[in-house]
Amino acid sequence: MKKIKQQAIYLGAMLLVGITMVVIAYTGELNSMMAGMGTALVTVCAINLIRLRNIAKDPQRVRQMEIAQHEERNIYISNLAAKAAMVTTIGLEYVVTLVMVFLQKDEIASALGFLVCGQLLIYVFFSKYYSKKY
Repeated sequence: MKKIKQQAIYLGAMLLVGITMVVIAYTGELNSMMAGMGTALVTVCAINLIRLRNIAKDPQRVRQMEIAQHEERNIYISNLAAKAAMVTTIGLEYVVTLVMVFLQKDEIASALGFLVCGQLLIYVFFSKYYSKKY
């Protein structure tokens, strides 16, 4: 039940961020990208909050959810998916950086290069941190 409350608080905060994005997009100069991102965030968070509310009503489903979150197979799959997503996005960012260098778009290439370096430094930091912790 504690995990459900934590997720509900997180989703509620993200829902407020999404609402804020939509309000800012429509009160200021209309930015369709911000409005779309805010609307998507509001929709996803609202659906997940409703799902969590329905799960919280049934003690058996709460227990199943807590067991599923601590099951080794699910954790392993989640870690593999996260690592694959990170490696893929860093690789794509690097390729786009190279393309921008060849197209002589130095500002974009520099920004993407710093982003790639930052992500790799964060990866190294957490890798060292978790290797010492576990």
